[in-house]
Amino acid sequence: MAYRKALSDRTKYALALGSRLAGTASNTGEGPFLPKERELAERLIIQYPRIPLHRTVEILAQADALEIQLGQGASAGGAQAPYPHLVLPELPPLRKSEDLPKIVRFLKQVGGGVPVGVKFSFTANLEREIDLCLDAEVDFLALEGANAATAAAPPILEDDFGLPTIMGLCRAVEHLKTRGVHNQVSLIVSGGFFSPGQCLKALALGANAIYLGTMPLYALSHTQTTKSIPWEPPSQLVVHGGKQSGRLNWKLAARHLANYLISCTEEIKEGVRALGKRALHEVDASDLVSLDEMTSQVTGTPLVYPRRTVRALVPSKG
Repeated sequence: MAYRKALSDRTKYALALGSRLAGTASNTGEGPFLPKERELAERLIIQYPRIPLHRTVEILAQADALEIQLGQGASAGGAQAPYPHLVLPELPPLRKSEDLPKIVRFLKQVGGGVPVGVKFSFTANLEREIDLCLDAEVDFLALEGANAATAAAPPILEDDFGLPTIMGLCRAVEHLKTRGVHNQVSLIVSGGFFSPGQCLKALALGANAIYLGTMPLYALSHTQTTKSIPWEPPSQLVVHGGKQSGRLNWKLAARHLANYLISCTEEIKEGVRALGKRALHEVDASDLVSLDEMTSQVTGTPLVYPRRTVRALVPSKG
């Protein structure tokens, strides 16, 4: 959810302040850096695009975590605009997989030791791509399913590329366990999460954190949509260049976003207590069951069949 590429500056301010009020982190996306966003967010993840436009060493040094953006769910690994002449000489671009270790080392140095991770979409080659990241010694993976939304992408990438989030999540967790680094290299998952229950299930399956996109936009704008509707869609209130984007009260929006995030956390706590557990990290896949064969096969959780009455067939007399 980058500034200019997707959202207005006011929306980015609301996301940053809302994340601070809720005690969580916000992400710059790959667009231009907003100094006020850094000021408002307690924890800010700064993205490092494949072609690192809009970035300087001074900007990178302000991050609480740095995230190399290789792709995302709803736009896969689509091409970026080639403006290499605008990249500062001290910023290494990512041209091939062999460049990744060098960029990770560079970011760890300029970031002063903050966590460095990689973001990309779940694909058929997921295990190989995770291995490349692990060999580059990343601290976290931010992986996104095809369920994710996007501000702009070719329809073929939105509709026909990438794995569903649940499939990608289970494959990623299984591979991290095989490599012996699950819960050592953090796994952030995103793409299609709307409710606290969905987030809790993903955490039970092995994710360490959840990225949210669409729902925070609903939450921060829901009391202000009458500034757009019925004449314009409510998205005009939050997107860059939207007809009503200048009318968003971002401080009020931040409070509503924080309320949503805090309420999600409280509901997850309630779910943990309902399972008889004392802490979130005690919840795992053993607390889950599946209601259909496909989900059972994907997640490795037991399939629950509907209860049926079996009646013996007794031959009739005569």
